Amino acid sequence: ADPTIADSVRNTKLHTFLNNLTDDSILSMIHNIDVNHRYNDGSTLFHNAIMCRREVVVMKLLKRGADPIITDSTGNTALHLAIEMGLSQDIIIYIINAAGSTIVNIQNDEGLTALHVAASRTRVWEVEYLLEKGASRTILAYEKTALDMAKEKWALDNIPDDAKIVALLQPVIVARGADI
Repeated sequence: ADPTIADSVRNTKLHTFLNNLTDDSILSMIHNIDVNHRYNDGSTLFHNAIMCRREVVVMKLLKRGADPIITDSTGNTALHLAIEMGLSQDIIIYIINAAGSTIVNIQNDEGLTALHVAASRTRVWEVEYLLEKGASRTILAYEKTALDMAKEKWALDNIPDDAKIVALLQPVIVARGADI
């Protein structure tokens, strides 16, 4: 049976067995599939590869034209998911480059941006990179900015990296007449 053919609920064997297949097996099956096909739950093979931390497959799907801006059933983009799952810096960079910098400020159904996710997951490099790419410090989710969430996390966990994130997210205040 063809592992790329969807059943009555729009799932494929490839989707169902992603966790159990090797990267090579998956790569051999994806050459003729629509990489942006949505399953019944709203996800794509790309989303599922991210959630399974299959970075080789994620990169191949991006190169095949997977759209990082497509959202899953809860409004998460590939960037939200990649940061949540702790994928590599290379994957984060490639997703943003493929999607364009507007992806950094897309809010999911809960109002979270990638910056909120990075701050709440204590992902220092990701916070710094998202800010470089134009992530807004002022977008609210649950009536909180990413800074508010980082401060709460730091107060609860007292992890040094949380303090670094708070420092990164603090607004830059430039004194009148200061050299910048």
